[in-house]
Amino acid sequence: MALIPMVDPLRDLALLRRSMDQLFDDTLTRTEPSRLGFPVDLFETRDAIVVRAYLPGVKTDDVRVQLTAGQLVISAQRREASLPEDAVLVRMEMPTGEFVRSFDLNVPVDADDVAASFTDGVLEVRVAKAESVRPRMIPVTTAQAALGDTRGRAAKAQA
Repeated sequence: MALIPMVDPLRDLALLRRSMDQLFDDTLTRTEPSRLGFPVDLFETRDAIVVRAYLPGVKTDDVRVQLTAGQLVISAQRREASLPEDAVLVRMEMPTGEFVRSFDLNVPVDADDVAASFTDGVLEVRVAKAESVRPRMIPVTTAQAALGDTRGRAAKAQA
């Protein structure tokens, strides 16, 4: 006679819960640098693409911005903070090292009209859109005014 394995749903549920707790503990207490490097906001205005990169603890000299063929690359280096000689590091949550993010802008841009500013740990890069993709206001006239203008030009041309 074959034995049927005992199924204990409560034990299985407890095992699942422990596994989920471990997963969330590992994710929330990770001390290694993020895969993304640093958070950004990227938005589009009528005339430009704007990227805000949040770089706390980074010095202006350690930030690089490059625009090549419609791709914006931001790199930054965060150095380890110095500790007093008698200090023992217990936990370090601020990642250090070099971080790089790149963004395909997906619209034609004016490579000669790019500005970057760095204030209070926030880098803002503003890349102007090419004139050909900027919205333009088109004046709207009445059909009679357009026809009258055309007739007026034709009459002047005949005279």
